[in-house]
Amino acid sequence: MATPVEIGISTGATLQNLTNGRRGIAFNKKKLAQPPHSGVRRWSSGPENKVNARNHLVQIIRTLHTVENIAELLFRRRASNLPPTALVEVFARLVWTMDDNGTEIFHTLRQWIESGDVERARIALTFDEGFLYGTLNKTVEAFNRLCLRFPELRAACDKNLAAWDQQHRTS
Repeated sequence: MATPVEIGISTGATLQNLTNGRRGIAFNKKKLAQPPHSGVRRWSSGPENKVNARNHLVQIIRTLHTVENIAELLFRRRASNLPPTALVEVFARLVWTMDDNGTEIFHTLRQWIESGDVERARIALTFDEGFLYGTLNKTVEAFNRLCLRFPELRAACDKNLAAWDQQHRTS
């Protein structure tokens, strides 16, 4: 009789746990930002069922690899003295590298501006590979909300608005 293999995904699962090659999944206290699944799936350890378990695991891992999760990982693991421009250079490179022309990066950076975290917002405001909001009105509204929370970011917002004016100036 085949031995059951248990694969459980919960808020305590980490990518390292999912790929450690052990039978079953070990959990630790580190948490993912948004777990893709919860609950437990069981397969017997027969060859055809190992393929099903592996395919399920691959699907879970692919779900974890979003630009937002990658940006969050880079933010959390950055060096303590890293200036915002250094992380923005990575994001700028991704804009030109990815097949969506930066759509996901722009979305993530807009979320950072609206997140309520001053460091994330400061990094997002340093981004200069494009304008995060499609119109001047949306940009001004977002920056006004941000500056109400964090007045120290007014200069960075003004710099972005000046860049918008220079880019869209009519001759």
